[in-house]
Amino acid sequence: MGLRYIFCGGTREKNADGSIRQLGVAHNSAFEFAALNVINDYKSGNINKIKITNAADMINALNNNQISSVSSLDILCHGTPYSLNFSENENENCGLITGFFAKTGLAFYYSSWEDGIYSFSDDSRYVSDINFKVFTEDARIQIHGCNTARGSMPGDTLTIALSKELYQAGKTKSYVIGHTDK
Repeated sequence: MGLRYIFCGGTREKNADGSIRQLGVAHNSAFEFAALNVINDYKSGNINKIKITNAADMINALNNNQISSVSSLDILCHGTPYSLNFSENENENCGLITGFFAKTGLAFYYSSWEDGIYSFSDDSRYVSDINFKVFTEDARIQIHGCNTARGSMPGDTLTIALSKELYQAGKTKSYVIGHTDK
């Protein structure tokens, strides 16, 4: 049995003025309890549960493993068809993105809301930044975020992008599970 990674959270818990953002605390709490349910489902294996702060830290944690050592990855957070949305600052995404065009499209889309300009931080990362060789031949990646398998723009969804990268790394018996709705 290989290593199991469970990342949960990623929702901003403080407002720009430093006050507590109750909505973010509540969402992260829900992701935390869902992660505990996933752990109970596994019942065995070397489980590493980590609170998400940004994609850079998540990818560093994964990429620091030995080749063919990670058997499962579960991520519990907010998502779109083309990204996992982690946030430390208002209107700034430090999450995982499928690629440049998705990043540009998402920034444009969210900037059209009344909340102001939406950008991606230096801690955001692309799916291709993950070293997929760390996964076992039959690894399973499950994204417990909304809409991560629902295509609505041109290009690969997050679920498809992860699946293609696994396959290209020679992990031909691996699979990725995403969600087509909330």
